[in-house]
Amino acid sequence: MSFWNKIWGRHRRLPLPQVKRYALNYEDIKTVGILFNSTDEECHGALNYWIKILKQDGKKVRAMAYFEEKHSNPYDFKFDFFTKEDLRRGEQVSTREVESFIQERFDYLYCVSLQHFKPFDYIMRHSHAKCRIGSFYEDDTERPYELMIAIPQGQKRDVVTLTLQMMHYTKGLLVNNPPPSFFEPDALDRRSKKITSS
Repeated sequence: MSFWNKIWGRHRRLPLPQVKRYALNYEDIKTVGILFNSTDEECHGALNYWIKILKQDGKKVRAMAYFEEKHSNPYDFKFDFFTKEDLRRGEQVSTREVESFIQERFDYLYCVSLQHFKPFDYIMRHSHAKCRIGSFYEDDTERPYELMIAIPQGQKRDVVTLTLQMMHYTKGLLVNNPPPSFFEPDALDRRSKKITSS
């Protein structure tokens, strides 16, 4: 690949979707996406427990994982995954499963990763989720989230703490959003007509 092709490939990005982002109260959410990249046993237990709680709360959960290579499922829940072989230009992911995950209109989409990972940035940027939640990274200049979680000083920096913090803050959200129709393309015109005719 020539020098200029490398430069072009580095800076050329797919257009971002025109998606309205907004938060919902935890009790109102119905669909949850979880994107994760962890292999240690502590992570297995934390995610198994968290997804069990989400399902007990009546949430429909869909998970997507990254692994270096294909292997057996170490978790108690189903998930799709992609590997290093599915990456293009270092961050773009090209599988049908990932594209389907991106297109899904999750109420909440959590990115569970302690390390800044460019392919997850790609997925979060292009996701159609209403509200995206992820960890705060000092080196992340884009920060494609509506809510970022910073693990407090003095607390252990692991997946257990991160998932507990995510649940703490999202369960504590108190929002008063307009109804979904507020975000329909012609909603503003309809409201204007209603005001004019009244």
